Amino acid sequence: MQVLDKGLAMLGAPETVENKVIELQERGVNHVMFLQTFGGLDPERVRDSMRRIATEVIPRVKSA
Repeated sequence: MQVLDKGLAMLGAPETVENKVIELQERGVNHVMFLQTFGGLDPERVRDSMRRIATEVIPRVKSA
């Protein structure tokens, strides 16, 4: 499994993250925590990441 083979980081397009979360669910993972602010990222990029998780990734995972 790519996610666990390379650590627990989920990086990429919303579709990539969605597929990784669904794969984790299929393996029995019930909770996922996203940490978007690290390494001195620009606050606008952090907000954009949070928005994309909330509006693009989570709805797709729920409907899968």
